[in-house]
Amino acid sequence: QNIPGFWVTAFRNHPQLSPMIRGQDAEMLRYITNLEVKELRHPRTGCKFKFFFRRNPYFRNKLIVKEYEVRASGRVVSLST
Repeated sequence: QNIPGFWVTAFRNHPQLSPMIRGQDAEMLRYITNLEVKELRHPRTGCKFKFFFRRNPYFRNKLIVKEYEVRASGRVVSLST
């Protein structure tokens, strides 16, 4: 929380996440203050990401939640706030 640009640097240096960061993504990611990850019921069934943001020019949300769940059929379902 107290290291400016920590999360954008971490995401840009991650081998799987880096290719997904485009355009204004990097600038928007500079406003992340914290990230929480919670596994759902069983680690293989999915996880929930909570992105906490400080005030920024991109959106009003202070919290954005992204959840992924793997159904019994193998289909991945994604939910967002």
